[in-house]
Amino acid sequence: MKNYIFFILILFSIGAQANIDTVNHLKDTLKTTIGVENDSIITSTNTNGVIQEKNEKAENDNSNIFNILNVIIPIVTLFLGVGLDKIIGYFSNKKRITKVGNRWVAELYSLQGAFIPQIESLTSFKNQLTPEDSNIPNPILQIILRGSIFSSFDKYDLLEYIELKNKNIDWKQSVNISNQAVGYTTKISSIYETLIQNINEFKANSSLYTTSLSRDLQQFQRSMTVFAQDMEELTDMQSTELLRKVYELYRTHFAPHLEDSNFNPFDMENNFFKPLLEILSPHRKNMSVVALVNAITPCLNNIKAILLEKTYMRINLEHVIRIYEGLNEELPIIVEKVDFKSR
Repeated sequence: MKNYIFFILILFSIGAQANIDTVNHLKDTLKTTIGVENDSIITSTNTNGVIQEKNEKAENDNSNIFNILNVIIPIVTLFLGVGLDKIIGYFSNKKRITKVGNRWVAELYSLQGAFIPQIESLTSFKNQLTPEDSNIPNPILQIILRGSIFSSFDKYDLLEYIELKNKNIDWKQSVNISNQAVGYTTKISSIYETLIQNINEFKANSSLYTTSLSRDLQQFQRSMTVFAQDMEELTDMQSTELLRKVYELYRTHFAPHLEDSNFNPFDMENNFFKPLLEILSPHRKNMSVVALVNAITPCLNNIKAILLEKTYMRINLEHVIRIYEGLNEELPIIVEKVDFKSR
């Protein structure tokens, strides 16, 4: 656009110079004509001094007019160029503001189709985080709710767009609407980043505790072997009965998962370790029993940590879902305020 303005100014300058040259040419022509006429008049009426004075006065008047034009024409050309630049700049900026504002509105509208799928996905993810389910699912996230596109938009352009579209509101109202829209986009970005952080932390902590549990289960397996050997060396009925109960529980709920390592923490806690502690509790003075109990305790601590991580994640998801539901209800109101034509 600036190139076009520069080109137009050049044309004005050329035109002005042409006018000046034309005026100067006319001036010279008139001078020559007047001079010839004066010579003729002076020759023919050499005795008439009055006519000669009138011709000289006319020549001076024409010269003054030409001098004034030489000054006025460049000034007028300058003002025309500046005025034209202002006019073109105004319409160019108006067009740009309208384009940017329409982009704001379009991106806000696009959020409407993302909230419901996101809420459904997070609800499904939350429902899978049960103690009975040892798997950690991957939720489907709507990337548009990151809101990163809005960070590339100029907030002042949005304010100008609102003022342009809403002729019947004052500047303070325009600023308020602009702040609401910007605050809305900032909020969805913040919620999305918090959600990502919570999910990543949940996965990392769950993996950490699961790895630790796997290591503690191996230690329990070794302690269980030592316990069985100690019990076999004892010949009293009490030791034999204790070994039988422990082995039966071990054979039913622990041994089947040694090959596939598919240990469900919830089942391990409720169906194996807690019943095993009840069996061992009456024999807590037995050193072999004490060693086995010491191997069970870390396993229970890691299982508890895994289940707590699921509980915390469920609470966080419920909080995010409530926020997304509120943002989904608020979005049409924000769009309506920004885009006056939708009213």
